[in-house]
Amino acid sequence: MVLTAAECLRELESRKIEQLRLAWCDLHGRWHAKTLLPRAWPRALAEGVRAASSLALKDSSGRTALPVFDAERMAHEFPQLTDFAMVGDMLWRPDLSAPPLVPDPVHTPHVAFLPCTAQDARTGAALALDPQHILAGSLERLRQAGYGLRVGLEVEFHVWSVARPPDPADQAAWPGGAPEANALGLLHPGHQLLSDRNAWVCQRLFDRIASITAALGLPLASLEIEMGPSQFELVLDAQDAAEAARSLALLRGLVPPLLAREAWFSSFICRPPWEGVMASGWHVHHCWVDRASGRNVFADAQGLSPLAGQVIAGELAHAPAMTTLAVPTLNGYERFRAAALSPQRNLWGRDNRGAMLRVLDAERGVSLDATRIEHRLPEPLANPWLVLAALAAAGLDGVERSLMPPPPCESPYAEGALITQEAADALADFRASPFIERTFGPIFVEAWSALVTSALRRHAEAVDRADGEGARRAASRNWQRREYLL
Repeated sequence: MVLTAAECLRELESRKIEQLRLAWCDLHGRWHAKTLLPRAWPRALAEGVRAASSLALKDSSGRTALPVFDAERMAHEFPQLTDFAMVGDMLWRPDLSAPPLVPDPVHTPHVAFLPCTAQDARTGAALALDPQHILAGSLERLRQAGYGLRVGLEVEFHVWSVARPPDPADQAAWPGGAPEANALGLLHPGHQLLSDRNAWVCQRLFDRIASITAALGLPLASLEIEMGPSQFELVLDAQDAAEAARSLALLRGLVPPLLAREAWFSSFICRPPWEGVMASGWHVHHCWVDRASGRNVFADAQGLSPLAGQVIAGELAHAPAMTTLAVPTLNGYERFRAAALSPQRNLWGRDNRGAMLRVLDAERGVSLDATRIEHRLPEPLANPWLVLAALAAAGLDGVERSLMPPPPCESPYAEGALITQEAADALADFRASPFIERTFGPIFVEAWSALVTSALRRHAEAVDRADGEGARRAASRNWQRREYLL
């Protein structure tokens, strides 16, 4: 059901909302927001609100990565992005497909949150750098082929205790905008996967996360103790791909600040830059469904369907090109280590957590309706709209070209192409891929390349190659803490 602006306004008034936060997600999956008071609501709901278009060009530090106030240089170095020169406006359009959310009805029942999509303020066309628009394009191509994409999410993250809620003005507690390791306390000691004892110890945290996700309307299925110290996992039931992307963006954007109110510091960074931690992943369980019947087309009477094999082949074929989208941070590449419960090679198998794609089907006792592929490449900070857009397009390419997958691999020691180990190499694969150009368009390719290049350059400037290995490692961790931890 899609609300009209008038219906949304009545909903806000009936719930006694006093502040409406309109928010848009950038290419990193980070929310930017404007908080509007009631007098501004009618116009904003009907016409949208304007925001600086440079928000679409922020690098992972929050800085504008391009010389947007130098039109001549923009035209020369970034010809696809000249519309962003001199920082004109984009237009945020509220998504009225669902009522506004009240993320924290206990502590702030008067504040509502309403996601937006982005348009070009001059033409009214969808902004080429709007992640939601990009996913919608991939899903439309899948729809035209007669299919839909269903996605279930498993995402790992860390939560620590702090002495008191964070105060940005308290630089002793929060130097550089993020805490030092010695300012945090472990909620559980780790290395005891699914420990029931640790679950009871963390019950207050579980209760708070359950209340937040319920307020956000997220289909939370389980809360789990992960392997690493103070590491947890959330599992969301399967949803249509666009809903799943929105769910992860809301989870990642709103859970940490709401937990911070109660002296918990949380982060979805892949590998916190401290000793003794375990890297976190985001596992994308997905299947295709027939648009007419809703039937899972990854399964047939014999088990895994031939179409599922073609999807697997497409995802394997385009994995190098999409790695920079699935692992957008430099920190995320620290996950690909032996014996780290992370994928190592660009392979597929059943119950093989060393392969990039893990298939759950009848051969492993899974029902036909639940047959699915678990894509294990992404890190938790990956933009969900971009990852799912790439997955949908890669699978469809495999079907359209009738690609055949290699035999399944069940050995962690099997030969096969390693998953790309460096951010610079992943970006090179991305830029060289005709598939990426077709799927995302030249504007996105140029923008994403500039954002990743900015991070690579700034990291190189922060780490002096003349220093010893220990000093270089410490400098890199300090940079990552400033860049990604919050």
